[in-house]
Amino acid sequence: MFKIKGIYWIGFAFTIIWFAGLLFKLLHLQGAGLMMIVGSGALLLVFVPLYIVLHRKHLARLDIATKVKWSLGLLSMSLLVAAITMQMMHLMGTALVWIWISTISVVQNVERIPK
Repeated sequence: MFKIKGIYWIGFAFTIIWFAGLLFKLLHLQGAGLMMIVGSGALLLVFVPLYIVLHRKHLARLDIATKVKWSLGLLSMSLLVAAITMQMMHLMGTALVWIWISTISVVQNVERIPK
């Protein structure tokens, strides 16, 4: 149980660093870019893989449709963090990432469309 709570605290800490970087960027303070890169990079490269590793037993018992939903959800969350960071830092290619996110969201919610 401690492992799972520890992973959530790690994710929370990286999210706070990322949001602080966003706030610094909005206020034009120094260090915003570094905090955004460290926070989003660690969130995507540390928290998401650890989350998957710790929940692999639970994910193994799910049917294929639910696995695809989990995969698309984690992918869209990762792309969303990357797109917001890229947008705030005025990097090229942000529009393409937003298109990917919207496409994944539509694919993920296809079954919810009324017939």
